[in-house]
Amino acid sequence: MRLLRAELLRARSRRSVLIVALAGLLLAIGLGAASAWQSRPYSAEETSRAENAATAQVERCKEQAEKHDDTTRRCEMRAHAWLYDRWRDPLDDQVVEEETVAASLSLTLVSGLLGALLIGGEFTSGSLSNLLLFEPRRTRIWLAKLSATGILALLWAALCIGGYVATLTALGRSWDPGAWPPNWIAAMIGLGVRSAIVIAVAAVIAAAVTLAVRSTLATLGVSIAYVLVVEGIARIAFTSTVAEYALSSQLLGVLYGSHRIEVSSGGQFVYEHVTLQDSALVLLGVCVAVAAVSLLTFRRRDVA
Repeated sequence: MRLLRAELLRARSRRSVLIVALAGLLLAIGLGAASAWQSRPYSAEETSRAENAATAQVERCKEQAEKHDDTTRRCEMRAHAWLYDRWRDPLDDQVVEEETVAASLSLTLVSGLLGALLIGGEFTSGSLSNLLLFEPRRTRIWLAKLSATGILALLWAALCIGGYVATLTALGRSWDPGAWPPNWIAAMIGLGVRSAIVIAVAAVIAAAVTLAVRSTLATLGVSIAYVLVVEGIARIAFTSTVAEYALSSQLLGVLYGSHRIEVSSGGQFVYEHVTLQDSALVLLGVCVAVAAVSLLTFRRRDVA
C-alpha cells in the first residue's frame, strides 16, 4: 500500500503525463461537441430553407425534362435524394453507441501513451534505480506501478468517456426521447463501463511493455509495428484469418458487446459474430501473456 501510494503521488508530478491527460480530455470534449453538432435537431428555419431548395430543384429539373421529353417523376426522386443526403441522423442510442466506440478507440491510443510515459520517464530520470535501493523486491514494485497506472487510467477514462456518454445521452433524450428504447439506461451504463475498462487496460498493457523494453520510444515502436504489420499488411494478405483474431476485432467486440466480422468458410466469405465473452477471453489472454513477459523481464534484467 505504501508503494502504491508513492506511485500515485509520483505520477502527479510528471508534467508530460498531465499534458497528455489534459489533451485526451480536450479530445473527448471536442469529439462530443462535434457529434452533438452533427446530430442537432433541425430548426424551423432550416426545414423551411431545405423545402424551398428542394422545390426549386424540382422546378429546374422539370424545365430540363420538358426540353428533353423526360419524365418529371425523376425530378421528384432526385429532390428526395438531395434532401436525404443532407439529412442529419437523430442522436438516438445507436448513434451514441457508434460515436462512443469511435471516441473510445481514440482515447485508447492516448491511454496507451499515458501508460508508456508513466513508466518510461522513470528509466530516463534514473528514479527507478534509486527506488530499488529502498525496495529490492522487484515483483512488489512491478505490481505497484501497474496498479497505479490502472487506477489513474481508469479514473481518467471514467471522466472522459463517462462525461462523453452522459452528455450525448442527455442531449439525445432532450431532443427526441421517443427515439430511445426502454432499456436505454442499462445500455448506456454498460457502454460507458466497457469503454472505460478498455481504455484503462490499454494504459496498463503499455506500462507493462515499457517495463520490459525500458523505453517509451520502444513501446511506441512496438505498437506502430503491430498496427502496420498485423492490422495493416497481414489483414490485407490474410483477411479472414487475421480479422478473426486481430486485437482490433476483439476491441470492437468488447466495446459493442458483439461484433460482426467477415471470415472464409468453404471458399466463400461469410459473417460471424464475435461475442463479448469471446473477445474478453482473447484480450485477457493477451494481457496475461504481456504481463508474464513483462514481469519475467523486469525481474531478470538490470534496470539502469
